[in-house]
Amino acid sequence: MDQILDRLIDDAKLQCEEAQRLAVMHTNAMAALSRLKVEAKQRGISFDQSDGDILTQSCSLYLESLSLTESNATPAPLVGECILSGCQGFRLSNEAVRGGKTTLQWTSRTSSSIDKIRPLWARFDFEGPAKKVSEIRIQRVDSIPESVGDEGAADWKLVQPKECIFQLSHSALGGEFVDVISFTLGNPKVCENNWQTFGGFRTNRSRAWRVVVKSYYGESDNATPNEDVVHKYFVALKIQLKEPDVASDS
Repeated sequence: MDQILDRLIDDAKLQCEEAQRLAVMHTNAMAALSRLKVEAKQRGISFDQSDGDILTQSCSLYLESLSLTESNATPAPLVGECILSGCQGFRLSNEAVRGGKTTLQWTSRTSSSIDKIRPLWARFDFEGPAKKVSEIRIQRVDSIPESVGDEGAADWKLVQPKECIFQLSHSALGGEFVDVISFTLGNPKVCENNWQTFGGFRTNRSRAWRVVVKSYYGESDNATPNEDVVHKYFVALKIQLKEPDVASDS
């Protein structure tokens, strides 16, 4: 039933996008005609309106078109289901997620300090139509689940992500992932644990998206790695992907 509902919503969104496309096309055409009247007057054709009134009308129509697309592009929860996958240590591989909202979790065992933890990534593969993500929301996780590790959560150290990258799979590049936006999460020592929103970017549609954690908050002891000592790190973040309510062609 969920898949049927997703399909109905996607079909309705496509109809809205087509209606918006026609409205923008006709509004821009009327704006262009107004601008052409000024050029026609320069060639001797007379109109009752002054050049200033005609150009004001043309500008107003262009602004109306822009306002329409911006007001309809309000970020909304993603429609549909995606399958998660990730690098070594990702704990939610092959899990199905709806609405683009979940808690990503990784575990890492290393003999090095926090700043030597390798970059971690998680991938979202959407079923059905490709998605046009326009906003990403992030919130940190402040505790380690008891289910982490065979020994329980007590032996693990919680590490907070710092620098992250949001990427999409570009079909023109053979599915290679390209950066959409880089962002830095707030320092947990000084920032409250609220949702952080990152948007304002324009993307193509894609069925595959990826979040990469590049660096982490925490002090480095600069010690030489000791192969006899294994540090157990737990990394997690809450995430929600959003798409425009009605997407535009831009």
